[in-house]
Amino acid sequence: CLATLWRRCKAHERTGIKKMIGTDRTVTAKRKDKSEFKCRLGLSKIELDEASGGTIYVGLLHDLTHELAAREADARAELADKMRKQKSLFLASMSHEIRTPLNGIFGMLELLMTTKLDEVQTEWLATCSRSAQSLTTILDDILLFSRADGDGITLERVSFNIRDIIEDSVTVLASSTHDKAVDLVYTISPNVPDFVIGDP
Repeated sequence: CLATLWRRCKAHERTGIKKMIGTDRTVTAKRKDKSEFKCRLGLSKIELDEASGGTIYVGLLHDLTHELAAREADARAELADKMRKQKSLFLASMSHEIRTPLNGIFGMLELLMTTKLDEVQTEWLATCSRSAQSLTTILDDILLFSRADGDGITLERVSFNIRDIIEDSVTVLASSTHDKAVDLVYTISPNVPDFVIGDP
């Protein structure tokens, strides 16, 4: 680095090119132990008064090791965040794409249930239905994970009829409890309002 400073000083005195003075340049320097590091090299020119005479040059050397390491860490963090969001977007997209044919499977299973089946066929159909329901649960978990791992889960704040929501939820679960000879019922206190603010 000292040799570079010396060359820039001599080059300025010889050529008079001002861009060699007052500008920074990134160079590779060596420590006493011969290890190399990046540094910022700057050179300033100071004209002395007539009494002192002459000109002096001041060289500044700034170690960029920590600054470059911080930049690399920021770049790695930004890349990791980008990849995480892409993964979450992929999971959400795949969950949606798989759900479409899965709904078709549910529809066909329901139609088969209405046909005349023997005991073995009914058992097979029930197994298919449970497997499809398990797959739906897995897809819901994947979608929930992708949202939480991505931009987070955003809760709505809207007005909705809480009685309708509860009734719909119970209706969805009623078929699975009916197969297990379990009666699923619900009660709502009269003190509960029809409409509330929240995420249905």
